[in-house]
Amino acid sequence: MTFNRFIPFVLILILSSCQKEKPIPLTGEVTMDSTLFGSGSGPYPYYLIGFSFSQGKLIEYRNGNVPDITILPKTEVSGNVKSAFLDTPNVFPSFSLTAAFDNADDALTFFGNYLEAADSGYISLADPILPHQIWTFKTATGRFAKMLIMDVKTMLKDQVPYAEVTFRYVYQPDGTPVFQE
Repeated sequence: MTFNRFIPFVLILILSSCQKEKPIPLTGEVTMDSTLFGSGSGPYPYYLIGFSFSQGKLIEYRNGNVPDITILPKTEVSGNVKSAFLDTPNVFPSFSLTAAFDNADDALTFFGNYLEAADSGYISLADPILPHQIWTFKTATGRFAKMLIMDVKTMLKDQVPYAEVTFRYVYQPDGTPVFQE
């Protein structure tokens, strides 16, 4: 009889200890920068941190981890940083400048009402990126994301060209061009 009371207790303990897998965020706000990490030795001595829409997070661009996008500074011949751009390892054009605004309110309104991505007019780089732009991104697997550029910083940081971007995004994981928020 005691054994029969023990079984439900054990089952409850086992089931409560199982952790649910955290869902991948399909929307969010991200800040990423162009800082190089690494030791300076080996076949691939440095790496960047980029953003993966399918994972919903920043990831290291190394050891088989391939982000969807990275940010890089654009420099003048003198070495001064003049702008920033988004790059992708995709072998096909993946960025489309959907809209650009003079202020955050108009950009945010457009971003919220922008519900379907076009499947044409893409270019290889998002260059330059500026606050209040809305970019559409097509992943290597044919999925879409929309990005609202909130802030861009460029400078020489410790004598090294540096860029940083903060953006909001909505990712559409099912392959259709329709964004659901």
